[in-house]
Formats: sequence, structure tokens, C-alpha cells
Amino acid sequence: MEVSRQATFGILAHEDLVGAISARNATRIWYSVQSLLVAAGNGSKLLWPPRKQSAGRGKQLRDSIGVTETSSLKARTFRNVFEHYDEKLEDWMTSSKRHNIVDSNVIGPGAIQGVDPGDFLRNIDPTSWTLTFRGSRLQILPLIEALREVRDKADAIVSARRS
Repeated sequence: MEVSRQATFGILAHEDLVGAISARNATRIWYSVQSLLVAAGNGSKLLWPPRKQSAGRGKQLRDSIGVTETSSLKARTFRNVFEHYDEKLEDWMTSSKRHNIVDSNVIGPGAIQGVDPGDFLRNIDPTSWTLTFRGSRLQILPLIEALREVRDKADAIVSARRS
């Protein structure tokens, strides 16, 4: 049930993100992105627990729902960026050559020229639904599809057990 709940939270956050982009509400956009990543990260931790002693439980859960090792839910890189943003900002401060920070933008590629890729922090391209951070990319739509698939499979299992 918790896997379904976290997947649903992620799907709702994506729906909020779509509305926020349409409304051009920057605060709501980044709130929605962060909520999406946290929900996906929580689902990921249920399916791939960080504790070694819980690995068996995670595998059993993945097997019961039919989640493969190639699922886009597995990676928590972007969730970690948002959860540990203070550290990522310090890393940028100590590694950036020109300190041209470009952060929290809703723009397509090439909209801003003359900035090193590592100086683009949080960015979302609303046409390709790509989230970027310092040159790393996350395709949002495959993540949403994985959340829907996991939610639907988990809901089916819960419904079958209740019958």
C-alpha cells in the first residue's frame, strides 16, 4: 500500500507541475518538482532499501509488483540533489570557474548562452520535460510512467488480497 501511496503522491505532484508551468508560477513549479522527486525517492527506497539488511525485503517487494532493475524509479540522484541542496551548492561554489549561477529556470536548451553547463543548477525544460542539474539530466515522463505502472500493479495486488 505504501508503494502505491508514494507513486500516487508523485503522480499528483506531476499534475501540479503541469498546472504550475501553464500558470507560469515559479514557486509552485519548484515545489511540485521537489514533491515529485521526494515521492519517487520514497518509493525507490521501499523497492531498493538503503539498509543492507533490508535488501531481501526490497527484492521480495519488487518481485511481487514486477519492478525490474531497469526501472527509472531505482535512481535517486535527482532526489538527492534536492534533499542535499546545501551540499550541492557548496560543491558548485568550490568548483565553478566563473561563478555564473543559473538556477531555478524553466527554459529550453540554448535559451541562455555563454554559461558553463556546470553553472546551470536546477532547470526544467517544459517542452521535453527534462530536469537538469549541473549537466546531469532526468527525463520526467518516463519517471511518471514508472510511477503509474507501479501504482497500478500495487493497487491490483492490494485489491486481490482484499477480495
